[in-house]
Amino acid sequence: MKKTYLKDVAYQKLKEKILTGHYSDKNHTSENELVEEFEMSRTPIREALQRLQAEGLLKIYSNQGVFFHSPSLKETHDLFEMRMAIEMFAIRKAAQLITKQNIVELEENLALQREAIDQEDTYTYLQHDMQFHRSLVGISDNDMFVQTMINIRERMFYQAYTILKKNPARMLLSHEEHIAILNALQTGNAENVIKQMDVHFEKGRIELFTP
Repeated sequence: MKKTYLKDVAYQKLKEKILTGHYSDKNHTSENELVEEFEMSRTPIREALQRLQAEGLLKIYSNQGVFFHSPSLKETHDLFEMRMAIEMFAIRKAAQLITKQNIVELEENLALQREAIDQEDTYTYLQHDMQFHRSLVGISDNDMFVQTMINIRERMFYQAYTILKKNPARMLLSHEEHIAILNALQTGNAENVIKQMDVHFEKGRIELFTP
């Protein structure tokens, strides 16, 4: 097995555990503990950690270990507002630029979302949810928007995962909101698209910040 493949496996496995709150009961670990946990050599683990640190999911401190980053309430508010600003701007452009191929891809994504809902697979649903929104932003043809949005969603993933695990019915409601957004996009009516996206964000805000 090639070294490159091993570091990618380590990255994906560790990232999934972080995003789903596997380490939520402790705020730090060590490289040695991860080597033992994943039964891998030190090199792929170290490279995975460096990559995840660059994405803002953890911090590595010499002689202290690996500390998992948990966004404060203020940071979560800031991330949510940044995401809203990007997506609301991008969706207005998307209403004018969307193609038939974009619509087909979004419809395929919605089908995958529904499949994950039926299987009660929260993690997979959120992956498809992220791809749906990434695709919407991508239609605006702004690479910086896409990359920033991906980073924001990953840093907020655990909060979303926790909400949906506690309230699985929210997955179906969110899916229906996605359908409404796509239907509005197909009409080319930018104001209706903005309205549907605003409804989606407002419901998400309530779920995220209401005690």
